[in-house]
Amino acid sequence: DIRTVTLSRPLKGPTSKHYTFDSSSPSIPLIMATGCSLTFAQHCGHGPNQVNLLPVNTPKKLCQSGIQGTIDGQQFDNDRCAPFPTSDLLDQNNPTCHVQTYKGGLSCCRNGKSLLDKAQEIPWQDEPLEYHLKFRFYFEEYKKPSNLSESPSHQQLIRLYWQTEAHAGEYDIVQCRGGTPSSECVQTITSRWTVRDMTRDCPIHDASWCTGKGSNDSSKTDGVKLIYAGPHCHAPTCLSMDL
Repeated sequence: DIRTVTLSRPLKGPTSKHYTFDSSSPSIPLIMATGCSLTFAQHCGHGPNQVNLLPVNTPKKLCQSGIQGTIDGQQFDNDRCAPFPTSDLLDQNNPTCHVQTYKGGLSCCRNGKSLLDKAQEIPWQDEPLEYHLKFRFYFEEYKKPSNLSESPSHQQLIRLYWQTEAHAGEYDIVQCRGGTPSSECVQTITSRWTVRDMTRDCPIHDASWCTGKGSNDSSKTDGVKLIYAGPHCHAPTCLSMDL
């Protein structure tokens, strides 16, 4: 048998010592208690929590408020995917957005970790691996202008950076259902942003993402002149990119 108990009371408390509900507040604070078993008895623990309120007859997208998780002790950011229109990943339910659907990637590949199958032994457990890189730089000597009407041979370019996945860092190429023609098995993601979203108000020599002091202040900048755009994606899963 199921017994339903309904309690009701006015929003305003009868005295200042009674709680008064605020109808404009999106949540109600409360204390939650955890039982020790299915048998009704003294609880084993308690703590603060809240009940979130939503308007009736109004569509509302539910959030991932109560779901948390870690990977190898590192907290997983369940808000890593930006909402539409900045990113499509949330609307596409891409597995990379939430820890409960994450299938692996950068969050599993951290410094000091070995990416091997569970049954494999690490052959270099106490032996650091060394590798060498060789770089070759091509450059042209800088030439100062000889007069005020002449331009210098080189100009300082500011790097404006953005990710198609809108800084989620990665995303999954979801496998198509069996029997789907290859011509129909194409996944597309789009990010929509402004030039202002790419500006970072810090000296350009401080970090690669800095665009200069005052760069996001419209009263101090005249706009952006695009010299070149360099898209970046990984083959063979990447077919094309458009700006």
